[in-house]
Amino acid sequence: MIKNITINSYTIGDGTDVTILDARGFGSPRVDNAIYPNSGRHGSQLPNSYWRERNMIIELGLRSSSVANYATLRNNVLKAFGLPRTGNALMQFSTLDGKDLQMYVQLRNEIDAPFEKGRISSGIMRLELVSPDSYMNSQTLNESTVGLPVAGGTEIPTEIPLSLTSSGGVVTITNTGNGMYKPRIIIDGPIQNPTILNATTGEQFTITGTFLSVDQIIIDCDAETVTKNGVLNILEDFSGDFISLGLGVNQINFSASSYEADALATIQWRLSYLSI
Repeated sequence: MIKNITINSYTIGDGTDVTILDARGFGSPRVDNAIYPNSGRHGSQLPNSYWRERNMIIELGLRSSSVANYATLRNNVLKAFGLPRTGNALMQFSTLDGKDLQMYVQLRNEIDAPFEKGRISSGIMRLELVSPDSYMNSQTLNESTVGLPVAGGTEIPTEIPLSLTSSGGVVTITNTGNGMYKPRIIIDGPIQNPTILNATTGEQFTITGTFLSVDQIIIDCDAETVTKNGVLNILEDFSGDFISLGLGVNQINFSASSYEADALATIQWRLSYLSI
């Protein structure tokens, strides 16, 4: 199912001298259950279950035309996956059915890369990886923008019936994957008390305050941070939910107490997959 993998600018898999023999852990991440015993009676309470980290095992086959080339090939793979360091590495990969996905990973165990008797220009390597991401996301970052509602109107006198409708304030985002995604939302002023609602999931938040045309608010729903102009932490002015994009169609509503026409919300999002 995995066609190729790129990590630290090095690509293995289809079209390279490194074959992906086996790839496990792309079905789903680990599940963590919150279980509490029932006092004085049989059974337990299971109020919540959570997706946690994703553990993966990748087995590679290396083959080259000479001992020297094999040594270089082997060293390149070891360097690419020699991950232990501060932070995680971005691993991008493509599937045989045409998905281009990514996640952050770290080495979970030592790299098993034995020298085998009689094999001087080929070998097998086994990697164990762990990802803090429950979901695998598309490599393409999408942006959906929405302005605030603008009242419609018509000149008087006019023919009856007439339509006094409004436009703006709503954008539809379709997540065609099979997992949820926590978007990054950028709000540009001038605006007062901006509110974002995912009418599909019912999640909503409001930022309390008056923001000028030079102000930009960034809400990272995954990291659960709220900043103004890139530096000022205004989490204390945030109330509600760090919204998510569920499976399928999500109707995002943008509103405010008062605003000017230049006010704008930009939702940055990726397709999300719990399993492939």
